[in-house]
Amino acid sequence: MTDIASSNSRGFSRRSFIAGAAALTAAGVLSGCSSNTGGLAPHTADSSKAGTEEIFSGSCRSQCIQGCYLNVHVRDGQIVRTTAGHIEEEPFYEHICPKGLSHPARVYSAGRLQYPMRRVGERGAGEFERISWDEAIQEITDKWKGYREEYGPESIAFFLGSGNTAVLGGGTADGSVMQHLQTVMGACSVLPDRDIAFQSAMVKVFGPGSAFVSPLEWNGANHIVIWGCNPAVSCKRMMHFYLDAKDAGAQLTTIDIQYNTNAAKSDWFVPVHPATDGALVFGILSEVLAQGWQDTEFMRAHSEAPFLVKEDNTFLRMSDLGVAPTTGKMHMAWK
Repeated sequence: MTDIASSNSRGFSRRSFIAGAAALTAAGVLSGCSSNTGGLAPHTADSSKAGTEEIFSGSCRSQCIQGCYLNVHVRDGQIVRTTAGHIEEEPFYEHICPKGLSHPARVYSAGRLQYPMRRVGERGAGEFERISWDEAIQEITDKWKGYREEYGPESIAFFLGSGNTAVLGGGTADGSVMQHLQTVMGACSVLPDRDIAFQSAMVKVFGPGSAFVSPLEWNGANHIVIWGCNPAVSCKRMMHFYLDAKDAGAQLTTIDIQYNTNAAKSDWFVPVHPATDGALVFGILSEVLAQGWQDTEFMRAHSEAPFLVKEDNTFLRMSDLGVAPTTGKMHMAWK
C-alpha cells in the first residue's frame, strides 16, 4: 500500500500508465507477445524498401465453432497481422477476437512443430529425432495395419475436437475429413469429456433449423439465460450479441458455479453447486408446470413433449410402442 501511495504522489496516473505501456510496446519490450524473428531483417532496415502488403481471405481455426472470416495481411512472404474479414451480405458478423488476432504469433511461434518427430528416449524424457513425412506416414500406417490384423479395426480409436481439429480444420465430430478416415478404417470413437447433450438433442427435440436462433434476432428477446457455457472466454465474438440484446431491453441471467465475466455483465447471477444443474432444471420445470406457464400448443407442434408422458401422467416406455426391451443389453428409452 505504501508503494502505491508513493507512486500516486509522484504523479502516477492511468494516463501515464497507458503512455508508458505504449512506449514499452513500441520499444519491443513486450517480447513475450512477439513471434519468432529469426532470419528477419533488423529493425533499423530501410522501411522504404519493404515489400507491398497483400491481403488474402482466411478464416479462424479456433475451436469456438464461430468460423470468423479473416483478412490475412502478408508482407515479404510472411503474415504480419490479421483483421476482420468483410462479409458483403452480413456485415453484422464482421468481427475478430483475440484468438483470431493472435494467429500470426502461433504461426511463427518457436514452439510450433513444423515436421514429424520420433521419440528416441524413454517416455517423458523429451528426447526426439526429426524424421521425414514419408517415414512418419509409413510408420503410422504400418502400426495401424498391425493393430487391425491382430486386434480388429475397433482397437483404433479417434478423439476429435480440439486445437486445429476445429470446424474449419476438418476435425469436428461429424461430417469431417477425419471422420471419413475413421469410417473407412472402421475405427471407434473416444468422446470428449464434456456434456454436449444439447448439441445432439436440440435438433431432435425441436426439428432441423429451429433449434438455434440467429444472433440477429436476439435483440427481440425479453430474457436470455447463459447456462452451461462461457461466451466471454470461449466464444468471445459472441459476447457482444448478448450485450447488444441487453442494451435493447433483454434481461440477462447467468447460471454458473462461479462468479465470472458473464455474471458481471448480467442482471442476475444464479450460483449453483457443481453437479446440481440437473436438480435446478427439474425444479424450474416443476414450477413452470405448476403455474401453467408452459406453451402447450407450441410444445405439441414443435417438440416431442407430448410423446414423453401419457395421458394418465405415467412415463411413456418402449413397451407402450410394442417394442420389447433387449435382454442383456443396455436399453435406452424416453422416460
